[in-house]
Amino acid sequence: MAIPKGTVVRHRNAAEWGPGVVLGQSGADTDLFFLAGGRRRLRSDALAPTAGRPQERELLEFAATLPAQKWTRAKHSVYVVALADSVRRDPAFRARNESMQPDLPCYYVGLTGHAPEKRLAQHLRGYKCNRYVKDSGEDKALLCPQRYAHFNPMPFEFGALFEPYLAEVLRKRGHGVWQG
Repeated sequence: MAIPKGTVVRHRNAAEWGPGVVLGQSGADTDLFFLAGGRRRLRSDALAPTAGRPQERELLEFAATLPAQKWTRAKHSVYVVALADSVRRDPAFRARNESMQPDLPCYYVGLTGHAPEKRLAQHLRGYKCNRYVKDSGEDKALLCPQRYAHFNPMPFEFGALFEPYLAEVLRKRGHGVWQG
C-alpha cells in the first residue's frame, strides 16, 4: 500500500518514535523521518496516519517538501554536548532555562556540516566556539550520541529548523539547554 509523500504517520508498534512523515517510497519500503525516532526505512503496513500536534506537523510537512535528493545527499548533523554543572550558575543560562531540574544534565545543541566529533574539537580549541562548551573543558563537554545520532544526516534547511526543536524538547523535559 503506497502512502503519499508528506503524509504524517506513526509507527503502529513504536509509539516512542512519535509522529513521522513520509519522505518517499521505493518499492515496498517507505523512507520516513520520525521526530523522536529519526530516519527510517520501513514497510508501509507498519504505519498509520496521524494528526500530530500543529508545531510537529509543520516541521514534518516542511521535511517532506525537500526533494528526495536533498535527503540522500544530506551532510548536516545535529549534535548534543553535555555541559559542566557550573553552567547553572551563569545568569544568562539560568534565564533561558527557568524550569531546569537540578538532577538532570545540561546540554548544548548545535548543527554542523562536520562530524559532531570534529565540531566538538573545534569548540574546545576556541574555533567558532560556544562559551559554555569551551568553558566546560574536555573532561566535562562530552558528546551525547544517544540524544542525536539517529537523526543524522539531514539537509541543512531541515536542520536549521530541527536544531531549535530538539533544544526545546530537551528543555521541556527539564534539562538546561543552550542552543547554538
